[in-house]
Amino acid sequence: MSGKPSYRETYGYLPEPCVRLIESGADGEELMLRVIARLGGTAIRIPVRLTSRSILVRELGDSDATRVWQIWRGKGAAGEIEVDVPRMSAAQQKARRLKLLSLLAGGVTVREAARRYGVTERTIYLMQARARDLGETSLLPKPQLDLFPAA
Repeated sequence: MSGKPSYRETYGYLPEPCVRLIESGADGEELMLRVIARLGGTAIRIPVRLTSRSILVRELGDSDATRVWQIWRGKGAAGEIEVDVPRMSAAQQKARRLKLLSLLAGGVTVREAARRYGVTERTIYLMQARARDLGETSLLPKPQLDLFPAA
């Protein structure tokens, strides 16, 4: 794997509403994660016209709500439609782990990474162990050389 991993490598299977969000533009992944964080695990009714009373506007704000409404409504959909927004907790954990590992691979210390993400240093070490177990070793920091190598 070279360069930035695809969203399928990062998240695995994605439900269709998430695929439409993630493929919507340069910041599609961030938009998808914001939508999941605010609306994950619920069925959302997408109205014909977006108003300030809509749950999309209340939860996401005007600009994100308008964008999500346009993506999910598409062209020519008649009447209200319903979209099931998944929680994707496993995918979110994997994305967070990969971002943390890429920080560490870039030279950020465990202490600094823990501070940035609001977790403990122990959590970072557990994430590294999980990555080793899952074979995500390309982003792990290189092991330290042995000070006293065996003769």
